[in-house]
Amino acid sequence: MLSIDIHGVDGIPITARAFTTTSPASLIIDVARSATDAAPVGVTATSAAVVVSPTPGPSEYPIVVEGYIAPGFKSIHIQLLESGEPVANTSMALDGDTDTWQHFTSTIDDGPIGAAVVFVGTVDGNGRADAGAVVSVAME
Repeated sequence: MLSIDIHGVDGIPITARAFTTTSPASLIIDVARSATDAAPVGVTATSAAVVVSPTPGPSEYPIVVEGYIAPGFKSIHIQLLESGEPVANTSMALDGDTDTWQHFTSTIDDGPIGAAVVFVGTVDGNGRADAGAVVSVAME
């Protein structure tokens, strides 16, 4: 598996694409300044979290929840919500003493069928979603 982080500057939108060529075999990553403030495709991004997987829309179990959390977080919660109520809940310890975004990955093995929400971020004292990213999924 190969991961490449592209770090931009706040307020300057970019577009990026990756593709391969043959003869010689190459991986090309094309990054350019975007003409508009287009929303990211397939990624849910907030100031606290970026969720790469799952993407909004239809999904199946197990759900792999993967992305990045902003610097300074010591832990995050990953919840699967149905009608606003958590039906799956896990937390992960992070190294909050870093000034870089931290990668996370987790798996939700089972849950409800139909409309649901995946939440990644912090929770309040009552275990309710607080700061983070929300991805609407339709579980099949």
